[in-house]
Amino acid sequence: MIATLPRLISAFDRRFPKLRDPERAHGACCLISGLFAAEVPGARVVYLLGSRRYFPDRVDDYPAKDPFYFHAVAVVRGQAFDWTRRQLDPRAAHPFVQPAAELRRDWIRLGRSPEVLGL
Repeated sequence: MIATLPRLISAFDRRFPKLRDPERAHGACCLISGLFAAEVPGARVVYLLGSRRYFPDRVDDYPAKDPFYFHAVAVVRGQAFDWTRRQLDPRAAHPFVQPAAELRRDWIRLGRSPEVLGL
């Protein structure tokens, strides 16, 4: 029996409660997005470069808006799941979910691998 997406999300969240903490979510985007995509049928990782949005309360030392910031999310059924968004916006929903079509609004470049982004 195939689990529903809400059940998969809930189970994944229970396995990785540290991601609710902005400090502990920092630097885990590629690993966590990959793990989530591996568990959800039809999901894929999308790599992002350069924030168009300002993140003034982020937990790292990067500028609030950084054209060179690298990030990753998992996309499934037209929705982008950002399990580590709290590293950028500590008050963000967890997981942060948005339509995948909005990724281009928030990020300068999108790719299927870091190499596609020129990293």
